[in-house]
Amino acid sequence: MRLCPYFSMSRKPLAIEHICPHCGVLEDKKPFVGEHCIDCTLKRERKSWPSEMELTRCPKCGNLWREREWKKVAPSLITALIDEKMERAGLEGHYNMEAQVWEGVFTSAGAKIPYRHPLKIAYKNMQCTTCERSSGNYHEAIIQLRGDPIRVERARKRLIRRIEQKTFIAKVEPMHGGVDIFVGIKKDIEVILRREGHKFVRTEKLVGQREGQRLYRSTFLLRLEKPIEEQERELGQEENETKTEE
Repeated sequence: MRLCPYFSMSRKPLAIEHICPHCGVLEDKKPFVGEHCIDCTLKRERKSWPSEMELTRCPKCGNLWREREWKKVAPSLITALIDEKMERAGLEGHYNMEAQVWEGVFTSAGAKIPYRHPLKIAYKNMQCTTCERSSGNYHEAIIQLRGDPIRVERARKRLIRRIEQKTFIAKVEPMHGGVDIFVGIKKDIEVILRREGHKFVRTEKLVGQREGQRLYRSTFLLRLEKPIEEQERELGQEENETKTEE
């Protein structure tokens, strides 16, 4: 038996080149994910991916509702929310907020194949608890500043700046002998006053009930008199003026 001169037992088998069964593209033209090219894979998978992410936002202050509480908005928070949702869907990658696209990665045969998926952010407006209370003149405490006008004004500016870092100021009203500051949430007020070095008298007033619990409004009275040295100096000046007139 004669073998065909073109046949050899040592001849290596030809490599089989993948062809996408959907579009017919060859493997050397586009990256493949499994049996399909990247474009056909994305076209199939995108049908189950979200094209829009809805977030609940306060239209007044911009805070976001997440994990049953309002949180201050930040690009990192929005990105984290979207990354978390996409990762729960089994997708690997991160959200590019500037371009509004999900930059994902497919892993196939040990290789990383990047792709981009459009994902817009839609905001659902809902007023947060703090803004709702502030617009309704809600307040849990009143800080009463009384005494020397210069010290009262200095304390007013410092306290408002410190308080607004924790809660809102419902209103500020000038009163006889000083000023009243109406504070939204009172839980940090006593700490703020002590850190500012103020001595105060605190009283409580029953204003209602909520879910069977009594609600009290706190009043903090601060008497800001002139320093003793300044009072003595002014008293001495008055005595001298009286002697001169005599």
